[in-house]
Amino acid sequence: MAVTGLQFLGFTVFVAVIIYLHFFLAHRELRRLREEQPLEINWRYVRTEDFFGQSFRQKLQDWLQLPGETENGGRVIKKGNERIVRVTSSVDFPPRTILDDVLVVDGDFSCGADGVFSREIYVRGNCRVGAGSRVQAIAVDGNLTLEPFVTVVRWCDTNGILDVGKGATIKARSVSRTRVQLAPDSKVVSVYAPEVATNSYRKAAVRESPPAPVIAIEIPLPSPPPSREALKGAGLDPGRLHRLSEDCWLHKGDLQLSAPLRLKTRLVVKGNCWCPAGSVLEEDLKADGSLQIGEGSVCHGNLVADGDIKMGRASRFSHIIHAGGTLRLGSGVLGFHESAMVVAYAVGHLFVANGVTVKGKLASGERVVALPANGEPGSKTGR
Repeated sequence: MAVTGLQFLGFTVFVAVIIYLHFFLAHRELRRLREEQPLEINWRYVRTEDFFGQSFRQKLQDWLQLPGETENGGRVIKKGNERIVRVTSSVDFPPRTILDDVLVVDGDFSCGADGVFSREIYVRGNCRVGAGSRVQAIAVDGNLTLEPFVTVVRWCDTNGILDVGKGATIKARSVSRTRVQLAPDSKVVSVYAPEVATNSYRKAAVRESPPAPVIAIEIPLPSPPPSREALKGAGLDPGRLHRLSEDCWLHKGDLQLSAPLRLKTRLVVKGNCWCPAGSVLEEDLKADGSLQIGEGSVCHGNLVADGDIKMGRASRFSHIIHAGGTLRLGSGVLGFHESAMVVAYAVGHLFVANGVTVKGKLASGERVVALPANGEPGSKTGR
């Protein structure tokens, strides 16, 4: 039977429709994507530490312009399904208070133990959150005190001093424009302030300088260099040290020195690195494995490790620390730079011992944990 041109055309159209049906849903979604307007990403979210607090304050200014009603001595503004309660004086909530409204307090705020505030709070004065209470987020123009075992579900932002009590937890950013004090066993994800301190805070600490350590090993090697036997006796094999550029050297394998190190150039260690007590690192140090800095050392360059980093007692750093694993700051560690903020970040936990002071930011992919007063990072006995 002969096939006419019209029949062939119809068959071709039928096959084309069958094939298109396989891609119909994907084509429909593609058309929807073309019609949608892309969401605007506010770059300040990642560049500005106090983004959440400032954004909340700005939104409140608009919300408070809306008409409201007087209720129980305060002003209530309804915005959709939300209620914004403004109190024009100081307020003290009794224990076990439960509040589901956005709260604006023109004076001071305090609450008893075990309260639950499931929406944001803004306080123009000072603020004290009672022990065991749970707060969604809070912005304070004065000082903010979180008593023991308080939980902040999101962020907290204060112009004054932020005092985080024993066992308290902040699950997002915490910012103070004055100082943050972390009590033992307190936990935060990110904390930023001109001064972040654990117990035994001393304001003069940021201006103290440790005594100059005794230097035994220099990288790059001085001219004339010490004997090969002397270097190997101190833990440095010259055969493993290679020059990559004018300002960078490479050490192949683990570097475990038995004498203090003075680092005058950038150094990459293809393995683990141990710097003894009293070392002076004037340039950046990168380790593919773990990195341990001995007590009383001074670090002027950046410290980076793919594994864990441990800073010994009374050490100093003045730039960036980045640990691919756990970061441990020993007691008395000082992070300070005259003209800039310093940063210590860990992909894992960041443990902070007693007496640590940092001008800048502590952050962790897990938690920043303030250890007990007699504790040292990673120890079970506290010593």
